[in-house]
Amino acid sequence: MLKQHREVSMFVRRTIETNEEAEIRPSKIYQSFVAAAGSHRELSFIEKDVRNYITREADARSRAACEYFGDVISFDTTYNTNSHVVWNSYTKDIFDKNWNDFLTKYGLRGNKWLSVYLDHHFWAGMRSTQRSESMHVFFNKFITRNSSLRKFVKRYDNCLASREQSEREFDAADFHTVILWATKSAIEAQFQHVYTHEKFRKVQAQFRGKVNCITRSMHSTLGFITYEGVERVSNSTFKKFFVTYDAVSREVMCQCLLFESMGILCRHSLSVLSFERVDNVASKYILKEEAHTHQEQP
Repeated sequence: MLKQHREVSMFVRRTIETNEEAEIRPSKIYQSFVAAAGSHRELSFIEKDVRNYITREADARSRAACEYFGDVISFDTTYNTNSHVVWNSYTKDIFDKNWNDFLTKYGLRGNKWLSVYLDHHFWAGMRSTQRSESMHVFFNKFITRNSSLRKFVKRYDNCLASREQSEREFDAADFHTVILWATKSAIEAQFQHVYTHEKFRKVQAQFRGKVNCITRSMHSTLGFITYEGVERVSNSTFKKFFVTYDAVSREVMCQCLLFESMGILCRHSLSVLSFERVDNVASKYILKEEAHTHQEQP
C-alpha cells in the first residue's frame, strides 16, 4: 500500500490508545484490526502505522510532561548512609573528613556529580533517598516497572487525585484528634495548632531532645548573638553545637542545619529560643505545605 493512500482514522487511533493502555503489543493490536476486517487488504493502514502512532503519541505526551514538571531530578542514593552519617556532621572540618572517607570507600573520587556539596540552602526535608523511596511507594500503586512513559503520563492525574484524597482524609482525622504536648513550650503549642499530626510528631521529637542540651551565650555583635551548647547524645558522649540568634528578627541558625535540610527547628535552636524567652516563632519556620488545609498560616 502506497504511503499517500494510508490513513489512520480517529476510531483507529482511539482503539490503539485503549489497547496500548492495556499493554498490548503493537503487533497484537494490528492483528486485532486484521481479524476484525477479515484481511489486512481491507485496512487503510499497516502495522508500521500503528507503531508510528504509538511512538508519536508517547513523544507528544513526554514533551508535555517535561514542560509541566520542569527540570526536576531525583537521585536515588544506594549507599549505606549509616556507615558515614554525613548529615550529622556539625562542623565543616568533620563534614570534610566524613565526605572524603565516603568518596574513598565507594570509589567515587573524581565523580563530576559529587565534586561539590551545598550547605546553608533550604531543602525542606528533600533528602534524595527519602524522596525517591516515598515516590516509588506512591507510584507503585498505579504503574509497574514495565509501564510505558505514555501510560505513566496518562495515569498521573489519577495518582494526584488519589494522593489529594488521602491528604484530605488525614487532615479530617487530624481535625478531630489532638496530640498532647511533650513540653509546656508555647512554641510547641504554636506548631501543634498548625501542623498535621505526622509533621507535629517529628517536631515533638526535637522538643523532647531539647532537655539534653545545655546552652550558654558566647558573644554578641550588632544584635547577633552566638550561643555555644553541649548536647548529651549518650551516657559518655557529648557534642558541641553553635547557634546564631538574631535579636531583632528572632531568627536562629544552627550549624546542624536541620531546618534547612528537613524543615524542622532543631533542639539546639529551640534551646536558644527558650533561653531568649521567645514564645512565638517567625512564619518562615512553619511550612505551609505541611500545615492543616483548614488552618491559615500565622
